[in-house]
Amino acid sequence: MDPQTRAAPDECVQFEQLGFFARAAVFSEAELGPLREAAERVHRAILDAAEAEPVTPVEQIDNQRYQVLRGSTIKWEWREELRAIRSMEPCHHLDPHLAALVDDPRLWGPVRSVLGCEALSLFSDKLNVKRPGGAPFPWHQESPYWVYGAERLDRIVSVLVYLDDASEENGCLWVIPGSHRFGHLPSLANRGTLGALYTDVRGVPGTPRAIELPAGSVVTFHRDLVHGSRGNRGRSSRRVFVAAYQPAGLRRWRTSEVRNIRARDSRISSPRVGAEPGHDVSSS
Repeated sequence: MDPQTRAAPDECVQFEQLGFFARAAVFSEAELGPLREAAERVHRAILDAAEAEPVTPVEQIDNQRYQVLRGSTIKWEWREELRAIRSMEPCHHLDPHLAALVDDPRLWGPVRSVLGCEALSLFSDKLNVKRPGGAPFPWHQESPYWVYGAERLDRIVSVLVYLDDASEENGCLWVIPGSHRFGHLPSLANRGTLGALYTDVRGVPGTPRAIELPAGSVVTFHRDLVHGSRGNRGRSSRRVFVAAYQPAGLRRWRTSEVRNIRARDSRISSPRVGAEPGHDVSSS
């Protein structure tokens, strides 16, 4: 295994103190092309499924619209006229390139250092798609989402892959450094049904920081790090793939399935049809 895929000592210190660390331009443009194409294929497939008959009902919660399509929970954009998806979770089963990305050691390698264990499994994965005009996402932590479906909530680490350049203009990730140290923070109880999932940041120490990074960058962050994003005021999409990892042998979120991570060469950027699967990390 390439030692560079592990977290360096200073990265582990930053994760402990700030709740995250970032690596710029980990994936090359040649690798990003197929991943962006996969994201668009999946987006188009979901739109097609939504237009098919019969379709699953759309659930309205406050100002949010949710729908289950092709084994994924779809969160639609607030503005219905955009006809766009805010996020889909899970998504790796919808395209082999996304499935291969889950097993890329440039994502899960550093998590081993943070968690102090060699063998990992997938907890959750999703694709965030913020089209031009896309809405912001309020401050939140991951723990309130996951608390009722995780076997070991304290052992989950998230990893983001930027498929596009991310800037303040196109709605990049914002974090409050160090906020993870306060654990599960109070929610916005007066913000409707979903308020319980949004974080009340009043009184939370720390200055919000925009994580502006070029395409191909990878951010590893703590489940209790307060984060969110602003609207996309730019002219291009801001797409992000997110994978959450946990120790091997634990079930995926909302399923009974255990999906252990399979070791593979990080230089492989495109899955081959009919190729043999990689080796399960738990047995290597």
